[in-house]
Amino acid sequence: MKIDGIYTHFANSDAPDLSFARLQLERFQNVLRFFDERGLPRPLTHTANSGAILQFPESYFDLVRPGVMLYGIYPDKDIPHTVAVQPALTWKTMPVNSKIQPANHTVS
Repeated sequence: MKIDGIYTHFANSDAPDLSFARLQLERFQNVLRFFDERGLPRPLTHTANSGAILQFPESYFDLVRPGVMLYGIYPDKDIPHTVAVQPALTWKTMPVNSKIQPANHTVS
């Protein structure tokens, strides 16, 4: 078996209190010791979501996953604004049809 990557997702890395995220990271590091103790190469490792990127640098490992930050917003209003964020993509369209439907009537 070849393992290319291993990751976890923090339940609340966007919270002011990171104690549970620290517990999750500790448990994840215990899993990583499996590779170290057997002399196996570690697969690509990633844990940091948007909240962790902003306030939990010890969770970066090989990769980070800036989810909600790609929309140009912070994961929580109470997280310090340590980096500038802006939307990575904008969708724009022009309406081509407009129709009035009676109340409680299905659209399609």
